[in-house]
Amino acid sequence: MPRVGVRELKNRTSEILRAVREEGAEYIITYQGRPTAVLLPVDEEELEDYVLAHHPHFVELRERARQAIRRDEFVASQEVRLSTPPEIVSPVPDAQTVAQRVARLVASIPSLEAVYVWARPWGFECWLVANQSTEEERFRLYDLEWDFMEQFPNLGFKFNLVDREGKPLSKVMSFEGFDAVTQLSETTNA
Repeated sequence: MPRVGVRELKNRTSEILRAVREEGAEYIITYQGRPTAVLLPVDEEELEDYVLAHHPHFVELRERARQAIRRDEFVASQEVRLSTPPEIVSPVPDAQTVAQRVARLVASIPSLEAVYVWARPWGFECWLVANQSTEEERFRLYDLEWDFMEQFPNLGFKFNLVDREGKPLSKVMSFEGFDAVTQLSETTNA
């Protein structure tokens, strides 16, 4: 695994990150000649798994569960099922309803232009099209997505954001075969 110093990393950041992303390159980052960090390619699911495995909140929950098991203070899942009343399930919405509800939820984010929805066997895949979104808007969007998923706890949702960054949408991505779309503002398709 090649080593790269902090100064060299500063000067070649784009080149090194491109190699990591596109070629799967791995680097040891050094500071004053000593290894300090490792730069590895990662996909979103791996990153989420890592965060869930190492975040102090989840580490504490796992440790409390392990302690309860050691003290024999746990309940078998069969007993939980027998003692828990059946959950009242919301009616399953169709793709158009999902697109409209997501659009209403995110309408306050100025850079968003459209919501595309595909019905999947596991739930719905939602693609949100933005033009030059800000970091603050993306964080707000992330929070709103969680709010939406709480409304339908028994359905799967996958949210994706495409920022066309001033380019025509057709040059960024093809949205063929979608089940529903709701426009929030004019999207440049040319």
